[in-house]
Order: sequence, then structure tokens, then C-alpha cells
Amino acid sequence: MKQVSEKLRLQPTGEEQKRMGKRSTENTEAYQLYLKGRYYWNRRTAELLKKANEYFQQAIDKDPSYGLACAGLAESYALFTFYEVLSPSEACPKAKAAAKKAIEIDETLAETHAGLGWIKMTCDWDWPGSERELQRALEIDPNYGTARTFHAVYFEAVGKPEEAISERRRALEAEPLSLILSASLGRSLYYARRYDQAMEELRKTLDMDPSFVEAHLYLGWVYEQKGLFAEAVPELRRALSASGGGARFVSALGHAYAVSGERRMTEESLMRLKEQAKQQYVAPHDMAEIHIGLGEKEQALKYLEMASAEHSCWMIWLREDPRFDAIRGDPRYLDLIRRMHLTP
Repeated sequence: MKQVSEKLRLQPTGEEQKRMGKRSTENTEAYQLYLKGRYYWNRRTAELLKKANEYFQQAIDKDPSYGLACAGLAESYALFTFYEVLSPSEACPKAKAAAKKAIEIDETLAETHAGLGWIKMTCDWDWPGSERELQRALEIDPNYGTARTFHAVYFEAVGKPEEAISERRRALEAEPLSLILSASLGRSLYYARRYDQAMEELRKTLDMDPSFVEAHLYLGWVYEQKGLFAEAVPELRRALSASGGGARFVSALGHAYAVSGERRMTEESLMRLKEQAKQQYVAPHDMAEIHIGLGEKEQALKYLEMASAEHSCWMIWLREDPRFDAIRGDPRYLDLIRRMHLTP
């Protein structure tokens, strides 16, 4: 009797069957394309995110009612500003449109609500709205690591570092082999100024994959804050090389050159960013990062004002990033934080 009861309990209800049908697709090719998209989405470089976006779109072309593919497209566009593939004014409308379509297909997808939470946070600075969407995603699927890691970003932005770390750990428990979740835990520990623990976690990530670009970037940040410039600069060079020369990696290396007294190399980094900006989107935050490293507060604040005006994604960490400690007491910095609807 107990076995029969368990068997019955494990049978999906009519509503569950309906939901699973919308999540899945009968088109094998669309499913394979979606899986490829998710694989590249989790590798997290600008070029691979673009490839992920293409695969999600191809999956939708094969099956326009494929909810997960629409959610994947929304999440890829939602990260385009983070990786500077597109400017916020270009990426955010595309992300919102894809998320809207995913909701129309199936509003019970955790992936869609997680993407919406990220969009509300980074594009709109709508903190209550972001929290609602991320909570909804976790109600649907408590083990969805991306929802937890986006929720951790929310906690970082609103000044709750311990809650952020807790969410990162729960995400990693659900997906222990995820490189991006492991590296992101290291980043949260960095923002919490727990540098030794951050270093330990990031080395674990690199043990899994020595080429993972995000881990090299964050480890370089950690070395820099510990004053280990001889270790920070090579680490950030590795990140820059592995990223294919991404602007935010140029700026991270430029900042390290600046604080370690390498003026000539810092100037080269600034020039490189200016040249890149002629061909592609470069966030003003990147320029601010180098100028703050040089101690040029006026220039840094000018670029941060520009970044605020366009809702640059990296602005949400401005309050937590130790590299910007030098301007914490400046009234203009405090005004920036207030305009982001955050408490200084």
C-alpha cells in the first residue's frame, strides 16, 4: 500500500503536466539549441554570451512557443550590459521584450522571473520589484542557482553582504560544479572584504577550470586589496587575455597598474579603452575605475555621473566595491547613491 501511495504521489497533476509541457518542446532540434545556449551562457565571456543569445534565438525560431528558450534569450540580453556586449539603452528593451514573451508563454518559469528580477535591478533600479521577482523565481524553484545568485547581487546592492554570501553558498550547494556560481561566491566574499576566504574560493574555481576568466578577474581584485600587486597584475593580465580583451578587464588591469604606481601602463590602459570606445560600447564606469586608481577623483566622479545617467550595470556595486573607498565621503558620491534609490 505504501509503494502504491508513493507511486500515486509522484505522478504529476494535470497542472504540473501542463507546466512541464510548456517548459519543454517536442522539437528535438530546438531542445539541443537551447542546451547549447545554456552551456555558453554559463561560460560568461562577451563572445560566448553572444553565441548563447544566438542559440536561444535559433531555438525560438524552431519552436516559437518554447518558454525556456524565450527565458534564456531574456537572461542573455539581461547580462549583455554586465559584459558590455551592448549599452543599457540597447540591451534593456531587448531583455524586457524577451521576458514579456516568456511570461506570456508560461508565467511559472523560474528562469523568466529571475531574468525579470535582474532587469528590474540593473535596468530600472527598482529594488522592491527586483526582490519580488527573485522571490517568485525561488518559490517556483528553490534550487535554481541563477535565481539565488541574482538574489545575492540584490543583497550586495542594498548593503547586506552576509545575506549575499548565504545566497551564493545555497546556489553552489544546488549546483556544486558551476564555475560561475563558485566564482561569484568569491566575488561576494571580496565585496564583504573577507579577502582570504575569497582567495580560497576563487582558487577552488580555478582548480575546476584554470581558464575560467571570471575567477582570474576576481582573484586579481583580491590580490590588489591585499597589497599583493606582484600577484594582482599577472592575474588580471590572464583575465584580460582570456576575455579576448574586454573593456572591463582592461579597466581592472588599468586600476591595478594605477594603484601600484605603474603610470605609463595605466595611461596605456586608458588609451586602449578610448580606442575600444570608438568601435564598441565601453561603460563610463570603466573609465572611472582607472581614474579613481590614479587618485583623480574629479575625473572619476565625472564618469560615474555618466554611468549613472545611462544606468550602467556596474553602478549597482558602487557602494560595496573597496576600490572606490576614496570617494565615500564626497557629497557627489552620496548623491549618486541616493539617486539609485539606495541608502548611503
